Amino acid sequence: MKKQFRAVICVLCLSLLPALSGCRTGNTSKYHVVARLSEQKLAIAFRAGDTACDAVTNALAVLEDRGDVSRLSRDWFDDDLSRLRGDEGALDDWDREASARVFIVGYDAAHLPFSGVEDALPTGFDVELARAVCQELGWTARFIAVDVSNALVELKSGNVDCVWGALALPESPPPELSFSPVYMNNTLVVATLLGSGISGKNTLGGKTLAVSESGLFYFALSSDSSITSAPDYIVVLPGGVDDCFTALDAGEVDAIVTDLAGIEYHS
Repeated sequence: MKKQFRAVICVLCLSLLPALSGCRTGNTSKYHVVARLSEQKLAIAFRAGDTACDAVTNALAVLEDRGDVSRLSRDWFDDDLSRLRGDEGALDDWDREASARVFIVGYDAAHLPFSGVEDALPTGFDVELARAVCQELGWTARFIAVDVSNALVELKSGNVDCVWGALALPESPPPELSFSPVYMNNTLVVATLLGSGISGKNTLGGKTLAVSESGLFYFALSSDSSITSAPDYIVVLPGGVDDCFTALDAGEVDAIVTDLAGIEYHS
């Protein structure tokens, strides 16, 4: 696989997944941000009309009021990044016993700190928050790895009950889906190792840029033709954004598409 990185040239022609908002510089003692691609508002996707959307939204309000969302955010991001509004009485009329069910969460298995796998188990901020929500509702959480950019397909097929894992809220949501309130902001960027000599997108010439096969990152990269035309090679790694960091750290690629949260997590 490693020997194929520089041999695979990929033309990325997909449209931008619209998103807004974000902060933080992403520069650390290990990584340097070359360019920002898109600002995102993160939300949870459900089938349109599914009452699970309201139930999860109300559970999130209770957890936010209690401080549980802020605590998880500090655990995974070293800061309280939650955008939720708390409401201690949001579940006052909720019947846990009558509503018990198995709730199937579609998540990204390679996008830490939002969601991923460690020791063969799902983990990450979104995963832990989903577990907390299900516990509050009296549900049993079950996690299935999906490409979160295919939320519409996954939900319409019935494979999952929600898609939850750094999913950007579309500017024009499809009518087949419902979304939770925005719970966090995120920023997609191009990053490299500190000291690589790459100081901006105009210095990517002769370099190899890696991007995850997830549509989320394709869309963001393809939005800036000045970046897609700058490196000599753009390669797609099938293992997700976490594998992009592995390749960058090993010197197999010169820059990667990631997000500010990922830079801070992997530093």
